Amino acid sequence: RPTRPELAPALTSVPAHPFSYRAPGDYLRDGVPVDGPLVVETGMHPLDIMTYPVTAADYARCVADGDCIAAEPRRKGKGNVPVTGVSFDNAIAYASWLSSETGETWRLPTIAEWTFAAGSKASDVALAQETDAANPAERWLALYEKEAALGANALAEPLPIGSFGANEFGVADLAGTV
Repeated sequence: RPTRPELAPALTSVPAHPFSYRAPGDYLRDGVPVDGPLVVETGMHPLDIMTYPVTAADYARCVADGDCIAAEPRRKGKGNVPVTGVSFDNAIAYASWLSSETGETWRLPTIAEWTFAAGSKASDVALAQETDAANPAERWLALYEKEAALGANALAEPLPIGSFGANEFGVADLAGTV
């Protein structure tokens, strides 16, 4: 089957720069859950990353081809909006489909790569507060409250790509509702 290079998304090349992020995973200190360690990176190479999020229309092409499961968004925006209502596995399937369609290799960024590309728009996921070791529910509730505050826009209608501007590297919509 011939490839369709016109489906390849616009890319932004993020230059090498130092950055930090929280190591993913669950961590314990003396049997008590704690924030992951802060990882400081100074040797990251330049990275090419999609300039804009995958749009609902882009994802719908993968669904139409039978390679992706239909998205299940809570809210549907109008116009050229980012796809919502897809799982991690759906995103992997989309990257695989895009690779086969364009003849290029596409994949999801690692946490380190995403934080690197996000630049000043990245946020620290640490809870950054001590909780009672004898009461694990205290930490769970604190994490829930933090996530709930971040997700205050969870029911907001997605806006067209580019609506939230670009960061200092030119990567768009990193601080949007999606």
